[in-house]
Amino acid sequence: KREWGNVDKHRVDKFYTAVRLMIRESYKYMAVRHWNLGIIRLFNDVIYDEALSHESEGLTNGLRFHLIDICIEELAQVNANAEIPLTEATFLDCVEPFFALAQKAQDKNVHKRVMEKVLLKFLTEYSFVAKLPDQEEEDEDAPLTFSQVHVGSVAKFIFEIASDPESDERFRKALYEMYKTYERQIRAAGRDVDLSHIEEGDSEEDCCANNTCGVNKACPMEEEGAAEEDNETSQMEEDAAEPETPVETKSEKKKKKKKSKKKSKELDEAETLHEEDKNAEV
Repeated sequence: KREWGNVDKHRVDKFYTAVRLMIRESYKYMAVRHWNLGIIRLFNDVIYDEALSHESEGLTNGLRFHLIDICIEELAQVNANAEIPLTEATFLDCVEPFFALAQKAQDKNVHKRVMEKVLLKFLTEYSFVAKLPDQEEEDEDAPLTFSQVHVGSVAKFIFEIASDPESDERFRKALYEMYKTYERQIRAAGRDVDLSHIEEGDSEEDCCANNTCGVNKACPMEEEGAAEEDNETSQMEEDAAEPETPVETKSEKKKKKKKSKKKSKELDEAETLHEEDKNAEV
């Protein structure tokens, strides 16, 4: 950090190349670990605290701009060869540090760079709704398209951070404009990633075991289990609300029977006395 301002151009280029390789290998490791959320968050914490945050002492915007410029490209290259491709949920997890900058970067130039090199670049070059290249221009390599990332979900997330009260007021308008750009691109393309990941031949148990129910769609097995839990809970509440009927013992029953007999006998005697009084008056 202390010698950064004195480094010549050639050494800076070598350093930036080393940073690119480090980012690529980090994404490769995440892909091998099937995009484990804990690993992604550890990486995000390091890269944000040490290189992207304005609180990183001694850093200029040079390294920040370089990381912003290469993140989507490197992530797309790794995703193209990954055993399990990124979905909208894991994609948003991977680029979370850059969305944090888009929401409340201290430097407006950093915010502008994120909007252009991360959000817009993903939409126009690497998303499922990006303009398809001509057949002559297609490369033989695997396409660098995030084919499992639902662009509508990314647009919805942009709208959410734009309307978040904690977002910087300076950037709110630009975020809303970016959301509108996403919506226009989706309508122009006339397509998006299908969120109904469950194939007709798959059972509901396989769906839940493989976590293919979709990010914005509740798993049917989970819904069924939740419904059963609600029914059991309501039944328990009803049972608790009903007063318990006390169980009578044999002695209590005998006492009750004797009391009823005694009462009926008293009533008969009262009626007899009433009749005798009537006859005496006559």
